[in-house]
Amino acid sequence: MDYLFHTLSVLPCLIGGLVLAIRDERVRLVSRRTVLACVLVQLAWLALLSAFGVTRWSVLFAGVTYAVVCTFIQFFLYRIARGALAFGDVTAMSVMAFLFSPVPVSQWHWLVIWWVVMGGCVSGKIALRKEKQSVAFVPILYVSALITLTAYALTHLA
Repeated sequence: MDYLFHTLSVLPCLIGGLVLAIRDERVRLVSRRTVLACVLVQLAWLALLSAFGVTRWSVLFAGVTYAVVCTFIQFFLYRIARGALAFGDVTAMSVMAFLFSPVPVSQWHWLVIWWVVMGGCVSGKIALRKEKQSVAFVPILYVSALITLTAYALTHLA
């Protein structure tokens, strides 16, 4: 039943990430207001859960740490590979990184696994596209995060 608690603790980013992924897939647009709203609601939600003793403050710390580090790495990649990523992909990374909040900082290697899964999903989507067109990256972020978190749950929360 721990997986249900983990799911509830990141519910704002689960819903917000899904909204961002659908919008990016359909319109190729990531709203910065939606990203900001998701991050602020997730921060408030984790602070509320921590204040009432439902979860530890370390979950909030881990979420903020993961969001800052992953967004910085994504921004670095955005600056290096011009045209490969849009700035919306960088901002959406903060929402997706918050999905890993329940994963302890000592288990940071799950973020590395997430990036590897993300690379596999990107390669697969590029290989399967029918014509030369841009690839929506936010759905890849979202799906690869869910795949990685499912693997984490199966190995740690059973």
